[in-house]
Amino acid sequence: MRNRFASFAAPALVGLALLTSAPASAQQVCLTHEAAVMQLEQKFDESVAGRGLTADGKAMFELFLSETGSWTVVVSRPSGSTQRL
Repeated sequence: MRNRFASFAAPALVGLALLTSAPASAQQVCLTHEAAVMQLEQKFDESVAGRGLTADGKAMFELFLSETGSWTVVVSRPSGSTQRL
């Protein structure tokens, strides 16, 4: 079941990221992956529900969910920066 979810999650997360991305003029805040995860856990009580890599392997998308229905998508790059979308 998990492998089936993982094969669906990456393309779905990329599509979701493209649909929900902020305008180019919006300022994006980058954090370390650890800081981003901690912030989502503490502020929104969200935990990772799925993750996937882009086709070229240069970015990882993660979907965080809470029991109350809130959700966040983040993208992490090999440089160590993580950004909420």
